[in-house]
Amino acid sequence: MRRPRGRPRDAKIDGRIVAATLRLISERGLSGTAMDEVAARSGVSKATIYQRWPSKDALCIDAIRNLQLELPELKSADPRKDCITLLRDAIDMDDDGEAERILARTIAELPDHPDLAPILRARIVEPRRALCTQVLERAIAKRQLSKRTDISLAVDLLTSPIFFRRLISANGALKTALPAKLVDAVWRAFAA
Repeated sequence: MRRPRGRPRDAKIDGRIVAATLRLISERGLSGTAMDEVAARSGVSKATIYQRWPSKDALCIDAIRNLQLELPELKSADPRKDCITLLRDAIDMDDDGEAERILARTIAELPDHPDLAPILRARIVEPRRALCTQVLERAIAKRQLSKRTDISLAVDLLTSPIFFRRLISANGALKTALPAKLVDAVWRAFAA
């Protein structure tokens, strides 16, 4: 097998390019992100970027695909407490708000970039939904919730208000009270 010509790609350069792209998306959205600015912020030439990604859209999609969001460790034996922890973590998803801004700006541009919807679901939505589903299944097993609980609906009821408030109303005063209120409402609605 022949080795590719030239120097091997430097992962550090790729990381700088992706980080600069994510910062720009968080500030200006996809349409406001320019390759000149990515090059300037990452300290590489546009030619270096185009050697790695064929277009701005390909770079932005790859950057969003590489967005790292940590999920909380749920260590409690009580599914109700773990559910509150998961929702609090969704509110405080990232310290500097960059991921929240990326999400909001990207959602606004989905009509022009429909190929991003599955990436957002896979990177941001589905991991949290899967963890919430596990917590609710534990709550059913512990008889905190009814066996007839519609888990998908319960996940929607728990997560949608947080998603809405993060992206639409941005009411920080509800940060501490909202998760427990949502969990209480779902626990009442699907009581065993």
